[in-house]
Amino acid sequence: MNSICNGGIVLFEKKKKSFFGRLQEKIEDVILNRPEIDEETLEELEEVLITSDIGMDTTLKITERLR
Repeated sequence: MNSICNGGIVLFEKKKKSFFGRLQEKIEDVILNRPEIDEETLEELEEVLITSDIGMDTTLKITERLR
């Protein structure tokens, strides 16, 4: 984390998350706190993976294994 001193006040800049850090956060948002992985959850996960440029083949492999 970087800090900047501005007139005696230290400001902190938020460290940018890595690609995998952001992907993990999105997947956790979809899956955590759900009693089971139902079809709706799988569709949300598919959307997250596709929009994260994981690729259609990899996305389908992941969701098929979860089914």
